[in-house]
Formats: sequence, C-alpha cells, structure tokens
Amino acid sequence: MDELLVYYFSEVMSMQFRVRFLKIQYSGLLGQFFWLWKREIGGILHIVLEMETTGGKLNAGEKLSVQNRLEEKLNMDTLFAGRGFSRISLVSLAVMVLLFVAVGAQAIVLHPGVAEPTDRPEDNVIGRWSDNASCVAIGREGWTSTNYILANRHQGGGVGTSVWFGDVEYKVAQQWSINYINSTNYADIRVFRLVSADDPNQPANLTDFTLWNTNDNEAGQTIVMGGFGKTRGTLASNGNYYNCIGDDNTELHWGQNTIDETEDGYDFTPNPNSSVTYFSDTVNIDFDGPETTDAAIARWDSGGGWYYKDNGKWVLAGLGAYATGDISIFAPEDNINRINRGIRISSYADQIDEIIPPTPEPATLGLLCVGGLALLRRRK
Repeated sequence: MDELLVYYFSEVMSMQFRVRFLKIQYSGLLGQFFWLWKREIGGILHIVLEMETTGGKLNAGEKLSVQNRLEEKLNMDTLFAGRGFSRISLVSLAVMVLLFVAVGAQAIVLHPGVAEPTDRPEDNVIGRWSDNASCVAIGREGWTSTNYILANRHQGGGVGTSVWFGDVEYKVAQQWSINYINSTNYADIRVFRLVSADDPNQPANLTDFTLWNTNDNEAGQTIVMGGFGKTRGTLASNGNYYNCIGDDNTELHWGQNTIDETEDGYDFTPNPNSSVTYFSDTVNIDFDGPETTDAAIARWDSGGGWYYKDNGKWVLAGLGAYATGDISIFAPEDNINRINRGIRISSYADQIDEIIPPTPEPATLGLLCVGGLALLRRRK
C-alpha cells in the first residue's frame, strides 16, 4: 500500500505529531483528525493509529492522556503498545460506522472580514438534504421548473428522504445511481426526483435551478460555492486552521474560490467495515490563507453546489464532497489537507442527460401551453 505523511497539531498535547496512514480517514477525533487503517488480529477487529512525535515515542503520561480522551470520546477499550503506536479494539461496530460517516464534506468557511459573494445563483437552487447534508436542483434550458436534484452517495438516504428547498419540504420519490466512467463502480453522486411531502402525486416543481456543466474547462474557473454546513469557529493556537461550528444543517452560506485542477478516479470508502468504495472524478480547490478571499467547505456541505458562469449563465461544475471534517486547514502551503474536492459534474453529464427527461415537466409544459394560447388569441 502507498504510505503518505500528513501533519497536524494536537489540542490535547502541545506537540506536533507525524501520522502515517494507509487507507481510511476519520475526522473529529480529539477535535482534530487522524488517519487510520483497520486489520484483524486474532479474530478481533482493530482500528490502528500510528502516531510518532517529532521528538520520539510517546511517554507513559502522554499515552495515558490520549487513552483517556479516546475512552471519553469514543467509549472504546484501548490498548497502547509499541513505539509511538496504539491499537484500539472496537466496543461496537455500530460506533465505528458512525465515526466514518463524517469523512465526506461538510458549510462554507470564510476568513475573517471576507463577505459572501453577491454575484451568485438564487439561494433556492441549493437545498437541505435530511439533517446531514445539502443538495442541488438541476434542469434543462427552457424549463421553468424542475423535479430533479443531485446529491452525494456517501450522505446516505434515498427514496422517502426529506429535503427542503426554501423551507418547503419535499420527498424523494425516485433515485438513479451514477457509475464511474467505463466501470461498474459507483461514483459519489446520485440523481433524484422529488414530489410534494404532502401529496406523492404532486411534483415538486422547483422554480429555481441551474443547468449542469457539460464542458471540461473547469480548471482556472472562479466558482461560487454554497451549502448548509458548518462555519468558521475559533482559530487554532498554531494559526494554521479554523475549528468549525454549527449544530445543524439549517443555514445556507456562500463563498468563492478557484478550481486549481481536476482529478480522475479519486477513491473514497465511507464505511471501513464495508468493501464499498466510490470512484469519482473531482474538481479540486485549495483553501489559501487569510490574505485571500478563498472559502472552504465543511461538514454538511456534501451535496452543495460549486458554480461558474458559462456564456452568462450559471452552471453546476461541482458537487461538494470531501474536506477535513470539523477543521478547515489553510497552512502551511504544502499541507495536502488544504485541498477540498467536489464531484466533477462534466464527467457524468452524459449519464445525467440520459436520466433527466428531454421534454418539459407537466407543470412547465402547462405554462408553455397557456402562453401559446394567449399568443394565438392576441394574433386573432
């Protein structure tokens, strides 16, 4: 397996750790993030943290401090052994599932003094997905309303899930999976059809929506990003990141950034106790420092929209997906965890096109017919 080094500062102990990781990301532990991997030892499933201080192994007091915090946060039996490395036996597989759900993205984090962009799509193009994420409304050129939205796979839910656009509740009536290009693996994106929460026979008829991007010219584009996630909290003592705050996904925020690059086949495993891995093309942004107007995504921004203007019209370029969780890192410049990833819509434009019906929806078609009759009457 590939091995990578990441750096972070612990709030529990005033020292820098070097964390080797092999596969799985978990965010939120000790208010920070660790990289972990799993293995079976003597028939017992273990989560393994490999930690090494820059000054050598953890001493007994430091190990005890970490152990106490782990037991407090996760209710786990812990066993520490070896040079700077710990094994943690899970008390419950259900606990483990909850830990890893939070790895996907997450509201918009702005630097102090930076205002939300005013040139942006209508607020109601972005909705709230259940109680843990965001979603976006899409439609075709010429439509006056739509019943279709996009959201991530990793945020869960499906048929019957409640979503809100403009404080109006709707229900998911139908869903479609999107596959990674030329593969049977799922990409981290789905298409849904909505109906009224009060009447399953009544289409949602969302009047605010955007087109989806079909061009592969995202790199270098300035985007606006919206989502119902957490926002900026306190600055870390080392000055390299913000802690994120927020109790629920009920408040929409906007920010802006620039797409630095696109990435093919980024893999993400939402549940370490499963063999399911999503493979997705992504559009990537860096969260640069306070001297910029850059924004970052945070928890519950999964499914939020990344937009840019194409020939004067807003198009959906990305679907918010992956960040570092409950912290937003902007320094140092070589820290790979400054990267935020969104699902690259243009890579799946053809599949979306096959799912979304080519003709206007019933309510839209009715409006067009009424307009046509009025025009005929004026001509007479």
